[in-house]
Amino acid sequence: MMSATAPQSQVESSVHPAEPFAIVIFGAAGDLTKRLLIPALYNLKRSNLWCKSKLSS
Repeated sequence: MMSATAPQSQVESSVHPAEPFAIVIFGAAGDLTKRLLIPALYNLKRSNLWCKSKLSS
């Protein structure tokens, strides 16, 4: 059976930073936000996949 996923090198070459956007988090004090959402946003920024805007540092 053939795999439907692309090789890692093809995936990395097709990934580009996002356009500027706004994020509104409802329930920001909740457990899901602390455990999953905030770490995911941090990892996007760390891997340079976060948008390039004047407000992000």
